[in-house]
Amino acid sequence: MQTVGSGCLCKSYDAAWARGARHRFIFVLMLALAGTLSLSACDGSTQANGKAGAGDGTITHPRQGTGDDQPPGSSTDNQPPVSQTDDQTAFKTTVYVEVIDYCAGCHDGRSSSVPAFAHPDVAVAYDVITKKGLVDLQNPAKSRIALKLIQEKHNCWSGSGQCASDAMVMQKAVETWLALVGKSPAANGIDAQTLRSSATTFAASANTGALQKRVSTAVIALYTFREGNGTTVHDLSGVAPALDLTMTGMEWLGGQGLKNVSGKAEATVEASSKLFDMIAGANGSGNYTIEAWLVADNTTQSGPARAVTYSIDVANRNFMLGQTAAEWAFRNRSLATGIGANGTPNLTTTGSALKTELQHVVMTFDQVNGRKIFLNGVDSGVTDVQGPGVLGNWDSGYSFVIGNEKTSTRLWKGDLYLVAVYNKALNAAEVRQNFDAGFKDRVVLTFDISNVSGIAGSSIQIEAGEIDKAGYLFANPTYIGAKPGGLRIKGLQIAINDSLPAVGQAFRNIDVNVDATEQLLVNIGTVMAKDQGRDADTFMLVFEAVGDKTNTVPEPDAAPLAMVMDQRAVIPISGIRTFDQINDTMSALTGVASATTAVASVFNQIKQSLPGASNIMSFLPAQQIGITKLATEYCNALTDSSALRAAFFGTAPAVFEFGSAVSAAFGTQEKQDRISNALIDKMIGINLSSQPSQAEANGAINALINDLIAANPAGDATRTRAIVKGACTAVLSSAALMVQ
Repeated sequence: MQTVGSGCLCKSYDAAWARGARHRFIFVLMLALAGTLSLSACDGSTQANGKAGAGDGTITHPRQGTGDDQPPGSSTDNQPPVSQTDDQTAFKTTVYVEVIDYCAGCHDGRSSSVPAFAHPDVAVAYDVITKKGLVDLQNPAKSRIALKLIQEKHNCWSGSGQCASDAMVMQKAVETWLALVGKSPAANGIDAQTLRSSATTFAASANTGALQKRVSTAVIALYTFREGNGTTVHDLSGVAPALDLTMTGMEWLGGQGLKNVSGKAEATVEASSKLFDMIAGANGSGNYTIEAWLVADNTTQSGPARAVTYSIDVANRNFMLGQTAAEWAFRNRSLATGIGANGTPNLTTTGSALKTELQHVVMTFDQVNGRKIFLNGVDSGVTDVQGPGVLGNWDSGYSFVIGNEKTSTRLWKGDLYLVAVYNKALNAAEVRQNFDAGFKDRVVLTFDISNVSGIAGSSIQIEAGEIDKAGYLFANPTYIGAKPGGLRIKGLQIAINDSLPAVGQAFRNIDVNVDATEQLLVNIGTVMAKDQGRDADTFMLVFEAVGDKTNTVPEPDAAPLAMVMDQRAVIPISGIRTFDQINDTMSALTGVASATTAVASVFNQIKQSLPGASNIMSFLPAQQIGITKLATEYCNALTDSSALRAAFFGTAPAVFEFGSAVSAAFGTQEKQDRISNALIDKMIGINLSSQPSQAEANGAINALINDLIAANPAGDATRTRAIVKGACTAVLSSAALMVQ
């Protein structure tokens, strides 16, 4: 995902609105797909190392000038620092030198989709790099031009193994720029005299999310897949010994989750014996529950494919949650008549109950009622022919495994978000409780403001959680404390690691008088980019005014640019769809029900960060992030459902080959047009005066598809569907649909 706050966002956002509805569509189409699929914006004239290619003779290299054109280290270094008003000169002799050398091939202004901070005109380059947040003049190490190199390995000119040293070149250039204008980097980004709250972290905050609302009694193994790195999946149940898993062939998902590509996560036999002891041992309960929040990659996996198993090989197990094509299967080994060492016969759902979408699957066993399967909080109603029994023949020498058989011969491919084992059979109400709780954790960040409000124990609480790998969602800032009698709170911003991000400061417009012991300041949410990550980021609130105390709030590194428009008073003739309209529109266009679990979960999570009013003048860049995320879920559901995609993209003979590799599925322009034309016809419409022409839209969509194909032309069918999802997301979240 493109990092929130990059220069591309602000520049393109500002320019696009000035070009009218047709061009707004093309812009947001480019932005949405670039944000979700990390497209490269460089054109063909760029050399592999990112330097300007031959023929860039229009640039007068700053190293070739005289006087104040000399680079740092020249004879001019002993001259007094330039004045603060001569900031552009300092830029020209420092950062501009480096970006002309290493970035001009992409960023010289020839492409309108990338920031032109290496423009031949130094004034243009200076304007771009300062207004787009590409340098951090409070903390040079956080400058975007350095972070792109070290975090994303973006065109490191010395080679991918030297990105850290290349990033240091840019950082040092920013530091030298600061020195030339008589400044020094701030020890932290927020001055000590600024009106600010106490600092806090996720770890120090009260958890109000899924783990707090779930059934907590009798859970003996619990995995939430939040580690994000490494090869160990930790058992969070708190029941010793910890049933930790070692994973191979799996990938961490953003924010929370684990994708099984080709491997498994397995516990040792010794650790797994906890399950035997607490369920089937001499002092065991004799009853148990397997629970999972998960998404299957497809409806063709069979064997059954092992999502969760406690076994030793393909023929011997204690229990299993598995997949047989479009059904979920439950195996349990017991002393009941006719039950073998493999726990067969299966208890299997019916009616193609398994979907390639987020599902909550719960399998319970008790000695009186036997096995049950619950899907999304509801009893599936399938009858257990195995019947009741006791677990006297379980084997303590088996291993607990997620995503495969112990022998690695029954691979289950898909995404896992939570897995739990209880040593009791959850009843229907408890299963529903866990379903309603979901799997995502949220916290309440508490910021002490007594030092600025003068009211002992007063604080502001904000709900917070991870929205994905790159961002946080903050919502509902609320005053808590003694009744203040009209305490003014104005201009609230969230600082992350003592720095004020430029994008996502939706609470900055707050200006309220608090006269209650608990008062919601504003009923909106906002999305902000992570800095170091959930476990490391520290948060603080900064205010323009609290009570009778006021202060000039430090400007973010780069405030979003105002829209270029006639300065005379105008009433917009276009509006923006509000959150419910956006959700309903996406559902109607894709055919995906808004109640679909994955879609509903995301919508409920981010709806407060979507537009709450139709006034297009109030639209924020952060809201586009939420729109794109919701569109992604709708397009995932559309593309992963064979029935829905057939209805949308067409059937034989002109059917798109969703099951083919990239080279075959997109092998001809006619095949590619099956996707772009369907998206235009079903989502944008044609021959509409306020929409782009079919040729314009088709060209933009196909250009994006071609970029994705080029990124992995040998990709398999999964990659084929990912490309379709990306194109769909770009169109569905574009201005063509959001503006009305």
